Amino acid sequence: MNVTRSTQPEVLRARILHAAQQVLLEDGFAHLTQERVLHKLDISRGGRQLRFRTKQRLLDGLFAHLFEIFAAQYAEQLTLEPDGPARHVRAYIRASLANAQDAGQSGRAITLMAINNPVYQTQWAHLLGQMLK
Repeated sequence: MNVTRSTQPEVLRARILHAAQQVLLEDGFAHLTQERVLHKLDISRGGRQLRFRTKQRLLDGLFAHLFEIFAAQYAEQLTLEPDGPARHVRAYIRASLANAQDAGQSGRAITLMAINNPVYQTQWAHLLGQMLK
């Protein structure tokens, strides 16, 4: 393995999360392991561990990243909606559609994570509840 060191930690973090998302979409939640993520990247185990020491931290980081993408899409759609009782619902539906059509398939990835982990289901529900207040 050719080991490269990034002087930009956020770039490396983004690469790791992207690789984790690819593994999730290609192999499924049960097969999302640190080893499979490393295989997709040209970094050392230590480089990955500096950002995500455990598989759980990697999963948590990926879930948070995917939710940030959705939250940004929701916020964008909310600005386009007129005031009224269904404003948040329409923005949520439009954000969900945009998320489902995104080339990176972030909508599919976050759904897989929530379906396979009750903690992520609870977090998703809580975050959406806060969003829709």
